[in-house]
Amino acid sequence: MFAPYSAKPEYPPRAIAEELNRRRNYYCDNTPWDYLRVYRILKNERFFGNALWGMRETRLHKVPQRRPRSEWVIKPGAIPAIISPEQFLEAQKQANERYSRRENSKEDLLKKLAEILRCKKALSPQLRRMLGRWRQRWRRRFGSILEAYKLIGYKPITHYANSTRAFWKIRALRKGLFTRLKALFPSRIRMAQYYGQQRFRVLELDNRIRMAVYICRNCEPFASGEPRWQVGIRNRYKHLPALLCLPDKGLTCLTAFYFVKDVTNAKGVYNRISRNHPWLEEENRLNSLRHLCRFATRAMEGCPPIPIRPHAFSVVGDVLFTDDDTTFIIDGNEFPLSAPNAAIFRLLLRNAGHTVPRAVLTCADTKRDKDLYLNIQIGELRKALGPDYRHRIVTVRNKGYVYQKPESGLGGSNGSQ
Repeated sequence: MFAPYSAKPEYPPRAIAEELNRRRNYYCDNTPWDYLRVYRILKNERFFGNALWGMRETRLHKVPQRRPRSEWVIKPGAIPAIISPEQFLEAQKQANERYSRRENSKEDLLKKLAEILRCKKALSPQLRRMLGRWRQRWRRRFGSILEAYKLIGYKPITHYANSTRAFWKIRALRKGLFTRLKALFPSRIRMAQYYGQQRFRVLELDNRIRMAVYICRNCEPFASGEPRWQVGIRNRYKHLPALLCLPDKGLTCLTAFYFVKDVTNAKGVYNRISRNHPWLEEENRLNSLRHLCRFATRAMEGCPPIPIRPHAFSVVGDVLFTDDDTTFIIDGNEFPLSAPNAAIFRLLLRNAGHTVPRAVLTCADTKRDKDLYLNIQIGELRKALGPDYRHRIVTVRNKGYVYQKPESGLGGSNGSQ
């Protein structure tokens, strides 16, 4: 394993794992290799004779913390060596070169962007892949892709530039709106998020009224100067009452709010509305966002209730959760999880006290190694639950995972380990 890795830089741990699995030389527990197992062996000093102690500091009910190497206890030659120190050092050199995070300079990024734009269009698939892969890097280095265009002297088409600016402004307005609502009604409103949805679009009031939230986009005004807006009514939320939010011309703040009981008469997805539209009648207008709960309750009075969830919250011990929300409530504390982590956690909770096989938990459709993907998701889930609750998810070696309820009367930090 060390020989091909150190001799051939293009032979990564993943290729070594695939070759071992092809030869049916499985891991010690008779399970397939993955690149993490190979990588851990390549980094293990015990294979060339070193015995190590004191690598981690462990305290009761706390996550083990890795100590700096200067505090380790190392005894060379305590174990019979399998490889030479030279082979091990060469493997470490290759690993450090392979996995070191080398940040491209601003000049390199701009040069690559200019090369693509020189022979491709601004919306080419190659450029889109590049922007998607380095999205955070563009924002961190330049603020946005438009600023990078400006630095290389490229002028994108007006529609693309305006759409990009409007997208980020509306996203900031939506985030500020939900933050403001959470502050105004901390105990009455929650944000419901459907599976696969990246941004909150639905508000839930008093656990019985749901409303979709739409931030309208400015359109070209009429010849008379009367403003117009465009709103996208999704079929998924058409049956819900709507909170329409009208921004100012510069998309810097929200200036008006309308509560509409029925938007099922929307024609298609994108609808253009003006001041004389039935949705923007004066009777639907909110004087202030503070009146939202009272206005919505009165407006929906007498209307048949929309079933929000057939069994409300599911309860397992001190954990409350629903099928359509990725936020879990544990002992009164809210834990927002990613969609894959939430799906795995629901399976574990519904089978509390029983081992859930790995094959059942691997519910993601991914081209990657499914065992490796599950290991990563379980690690992220434990990290999200924090030191007080992560020990409730117990690994059953070679089988799967089990959620263990805490003993009656004990806090989260005293749960089963």
